Amino acid sequence: MCLGIVLLCVAIAALALPLVRDGLQLIQTQLHWPALSGWLAQAPMASWLMMFVWGALVPLSLIAMLRHHRNALGVVVALAFAAVAVVWYVHMPAQSGAPRSTRTASGARSSPGATA
Repeated sequence: MCLGIVLLCVAIAALALPLVRDGLQLIQTQLHWPALSGWLAQAPMASWLMMFVWGALVPLSLIAMLRHHRNALGVVVALAFAAVAVVWYVHMPAQSGAPRSTRTASGARSSPGATA
């Protein structure tokens, strides 16, 4: 039963991803925390694995909500895990190894290989 619900959540996420891709790209252009981006870039494999953990915690918290009848708390926890996953995703190192430009707190765009 639980495996079926997890598979259903993954299927719904796979169907919803193309619909929210523009929203994710909009989030990607917003301000970044350079310290978090640098920290995640130091261990790219670990940061990508943690991205899967944050993504998996959203449906797991919803399953726990259904199992233990904690509706309001389950929704809040799922939204919190989703927010952490989005912030984590925005600060992830580039997949291709190419430098990715970011927007700093001052609003200026920067690139890891750019010179001033």
